[in-house]
Amino acid sequence: MLESYVKSGKEVKQVLFDKIQLHRIQNLDDELINGLVSFLVPFRECSEVLFGDKYPTICKVAVWYKLKQHLHIQDQDLEEIKELEAMFWYEKYCCVKDTHST
Repeated sequence: MLESYVKSGKEVKQVLFDKIQLHRIQNLDDELINGLVSFLVPFRECSEVLFGDKYPTICKVAVWYKLKQHLHIQDQDLEEIKELEAMFWYEKYCCVKDTHST
């Protein structure tokens, strides 16, 4: 949904302006929405790769490691995005554990 807004935001604003309804989105922060989309895209991509599999193979588990790299807080990130990244502790939510003893 956010990606749709990002792609058609200018058109949405023009339609609402024409209908004197621009106040409906006046509190939206386009920079924050773009940041949220960038933050959430890797989660969608990893979920799509794993979707439908009961027991993912190692190659599919490996994509979750991509999220570990993605969740590093960057100096240039918006403060709201930094807070999101801090909330998603990779080791807690996306950990991979040994299931076989050696």
